[in-house]
This record gives sequence, C-alpha cells and structure tokens, in this order.
Amino acid sequence: MVDIQDDQNIARYCDPRKLTEDGRVTGACYQLRPRDRGKLSVNWLEYIECETRKAKIDYLIHHYSTIMNEFKGAKVAVSCVGKTKDYVYTESLDDRKLSIAHIGKPGSGNPSHACISNITLNEMVIFELIAKSVSVTYDFPP
Repeated sequence: MVDIQDDQNIARYCDPRKLTEDGRVTGACYQLRPRDRGKLSVNWLEYIECETRKAKIDYLIHHYSTIMNEFKGAKVAVSCVGKTKDYVYTESLDDRKLSIAHIGKPGSGNPSHACISNITLNEMVIFELIAKSVSVTYDFPP
C-alpha cells in the first residue's frame, strides 16, 4: 500500500438508492459492509492513464457499470484526499485520522483501486463527514 498524496483525488461509485431524492451524496454511499474488512473501496483518479478528467470519469463509469448491479441514476463522487482527511479530522469528535492508500496493481482489473481506512462498521458520523467532503459529482449516462 502506498499513501496517496493530499493534493490528489479519489472517486467513489454512489448507488442511486443511497442518494438523496434530489441526487446528493449521503454518508450511506460510504458505508462499510462486513466484507470490506475496514477498507472502503475508492479509486485514485490521477492514477488512471487518461489525458483529461472527463476521460478519467468516463473510464470509471465504464468500470463501475461492469461490476455494479444498479447504475441507472448512479453518480461518481470525487473528493480531494487532503480535504477529506482534514475535514474528518477537524469535524469528528475523536479527531479521526483517515488513511487513504493505493492498493491496486498494474494489469489488474482495477489498477487505480485505493481504500480509505481507520473506519469501522456503523460509523455513520464518519461516513457523513466523508460524504460532505465531496467536491464534485458526475452522473452516469441514462
């Protein structure tokens, strides 16, 4: 695992059933499942070898649509690593220090795979803080 620098960005698939009625990202989009083993799956945007941000997002939309069951109405949420870590640290009651690291391997089906760790199941306050740090979202095509 390699820590991702604070000026880099991460992206997360947001299930349409976990968005607000008006399409905003919620903490439920970042909720851990037991199988996640304390590591929330995200993608390191700058690791993706495309020229433009639009091409990187298109790449992720294609990737997510091949592995997710529900993608009509889904979004890709993008956050700055440093902003997310700082926001969670300053706003959490326990001064939570998140770790955000690259865990993907070149040649794998998901080379930009990364994870957010130092969280556990059912920490909705932390998941909400992560969601509030989202800087921009992108819609899946209809």
